[in-house]
Amino acid sequence: GLNYDEGPGVGGPNGPYVQSERKEIYRKYAEELVAKGHAYYCFCTAERLQQLHDESDGVGGYDRHCRNLSADEVAAHLANGEPYVIRQKIPLDGVTSYTDEVFGEISMENKEMQDQILLKADGYPTYNFAHVVDDYLMGVTHVVRGSEYLTSTPKYVLLYDAFGWEVPVYVHCPLITDEEHHKLSKRCGHSSYEDLIEQGFLTEAVVNFVALLGWSPPESAIPRLSPDHYKGSL
Repeated sequence: GLNYDEGPGVGGPNGPYVQSERKEIYRKYAEELVAKGHAYYCFCTAERLQQLHDESDGVGGYDRHCRNLSADEVAAHLANGEPYVIRQKIPLDGVTSYTDEVFGEISMENKEMQDQILLKADGYPTYNFAHVVDDYLMGVTHVVRGSEYLTSTPKYVLLYDAFGWEVPVYVHCPLITDEEHHKLSKRCGHSSYEDLIEQGFLTEAVVNFVALLGWSPPESAIPRLSPDHYKGSL
């Protein structure tokens, strides 16, 4: 009974709503960042990146090899038709901070962040780029998501700043975990809505359960009914 107001199959003023139909939008904004000096073309091959990974025992990141290519070098690579990605040019010093409505002020030294990929070689955006562009263009004012994104958000704040866009209100919620304190996952066989309905749970009960996940109203707001209230209710 919960239906969305706009989106795939429904339409609305902010479409298209499917990422594959928005590729040119992402490219436009990625290239705008390159022009502004906040992103750059990276022509490193998969083999070179794998070598970096192996040499660091899987703990190192990209070495910013293409970050300072000259305009002529970039033009030559592009003229040769070499595949590339577009990476975010993270400042090498300073601190990026934002205020989360749950956890308060979150700060990260810029030198601790990697020059993440914004646009992949196949023209598709990464999540880290697409959601920033989509949220801005679709007028999203509040971003509510799991707390695993707390340390990624400074990169997103830098993207908003680079475009000159207003940063949304961030609300990072504690994760809902299973009995082993692991994040719930469809891949691990955790129940979906359909599973619960097949087990006999009422839709209203599932909606109520989901609405109360991670919080509960104050006890004063919970009605206390006597056992007599339930007599004859079946």
